[in-house]
Amino acid sequence: MKKLMVLALVLSVVGLASAGYSFKVNDADYAGSAEVQKGLVTIILKGDAATQLIGGLYGLMPVSAEVIGPAGNLAGITLYPEYVGLDYLVDGTNLGGQDNRPLAGDWMKIVYDIQQDTVLDIYDYAVSATAPAGTIALTVIPEPITMGLLAIGGLFIRRKK
Repeated sequence: MKKLMVLALVLSVVGLASAGYSFKVNDADYAGSAEVQKGLVTIILKGDAATQLIGGLYGLMPVSAEVIGPAGNLAGITLYPEYVGLDYLVDGTNLGGQDNRPLAGDWMKIVYDIQQDTVLDIYDYAVSATAPAGTIALTVIPEPITMGLLAIGGLFIRRKK
């Protein structure tokens, strides 16, 4: 069973790595899951190389979304409130003999207001329009003051016994 789980993890990471893009969550490279505090969380779609990418992030509506990429043909972001998410397009076509593909680097910035554990489905429409190519799992961790108050409360309960 362990071997099967490791194989599935390796295949999912290889699948995302070969796509030519990855994600950053609050300026840290995303690797499977991220622990965040409640509030605004920034997700960056990061291109590893010039490529064409049509995809989406679904599961929560963002507070804002903008193209921040290096020079190139970043066609943009379309919000879909009715489907609770957004589509993005990085157009890698060669227009008029010029290479308009974006350079490697940060392409798009999407800001979410995270109030509870959230899973965002990542779609790569070149692979499938109906099945997610991966997920971004965001787990909310309590603030340090909250943890301290819980510990003090636990001491008082123990003292009464």
